[in-house]
Amino acid sequence: MARRPPYVAVSLLVLQNAAISTLTRLSRVKAKQPYTPSVAVLSAEVIKACLSFAMVTRERYHLARGRADKPITLLGAAQAVSLNLWRNEMPELLKMAVPSLLYVAQNQLLYLALSNLPTPTYQVTYQLKILTTALLSSLFFNRKLNAWKWLSLFLLMAGVTIVQLEGAGSGRASSSSTDENRVLGFAAILSACLSSAVAGCWFESMLRPDSPVQTPAGDDHDEKADPIPVAKVSSPALSIWTRNLQLALPSIVFAFAGCILDPALPSLSPSTMLAAFTGSYGPLLAFRHEALVGFTELVWLVVMLQALGGLLVALVVREAGTLIKGFATSLSIVVSTLISAYLFGFVPGAQFLVGATFVMAATVLFGIS
Repeated sequence: MARRPPYVAVSLLVLQNAAISTLTRLSRVKAKQPYTPSVAVLSAEVIKACLSFAMVTRERYHLARGRADKPITLLGAAQAVSLNLWRNEMPELLKMAVPSLLYVAQNQLLYLALSNLPTPTYQVTYQLKILTTALLSSLFFNRKLNAWKWLSLFLLMAGVTIVQLEGAGSGRASSSSTDENRVLGFAAILSACLSSAVAGCWFESMLRPDSPVQTPAGDDHDEKADPIPVAKVSSPALSIWTRNLQLALPSIVFAFAGCILDPALPSLSPSTMLAAFTGSYGPLLAFRHEALVGFTELVWLVVMLQALGGLLVALVVREAGTLIKGFATSLSIVVSTLISAYLFGFVPGAQFLVGATFVMAATVLFGIS
């Protein structure tokens, strides 16, 4: 049975990506005091985990009210979710550690790429993730892409490239950093494209209902300790909120490790963490102030959009697939350019119109072929 096209989810993802690219640019350019990207990544993962945990608790609460013999509170549902994660879903958490690590590494690599490449070069090169995702999707899911789909992929890349090259030609930065390492920047962005493709395909394989990954059976599960039958769900596939929670929890660990290794946070160095285990908490208290330096209302808005974006991506991947997610992300570049025309006075020329037409045509062609 064919699925209904998820126009709403894809549209929200396009708008979210356009907004976050514009607001992130504003937060980096207008900031009086720069913030630490690794802390922003960690904050987004914590918010994403809290939102996912709240939604899983809500699902469990409504399920229990219809099945349990005795009433259950939201606190009881939250306890049941926590017990279920610890006792029944640990194998799933370990499997999600792979895309979690890749997504965190991808975010860090993109910050590294932006530090060493001009923005137009970064945006154009990063579209290689569409091609890497297409190749890995064919390998992971044995998908056969016909000639029209391949044509749409290259048409999309050409359109985005044309749009971004016009921006590079008409909106060059007035100054460039002398410490930029273009080789390092290209290596970082190419690594990010590969990690994005692998993580997206891995995550899609666990989100799809026909995935071989099933809900862990609890043969030796003591139901008296948990009044909610955690292993007896109606669908063999876990909910999207559970998958996002499983993805966010390992991501918090990896993102925190990134903060420890970040030289911009000396109060959270490995030696500081070792001292904390011996009872010296002074450096950790200093970290609480150091980590949030430069975090304005705009930065927190960017962090919230990042957290919500991860949930939107999961929804689009489940309903439409990883390739459609890539198209939505690329289309958002055009939308963000239009927003920039309003905010920064950018006037699109003929080259932009040609590139935008290529992108729209590629999106339609991929959908109907």
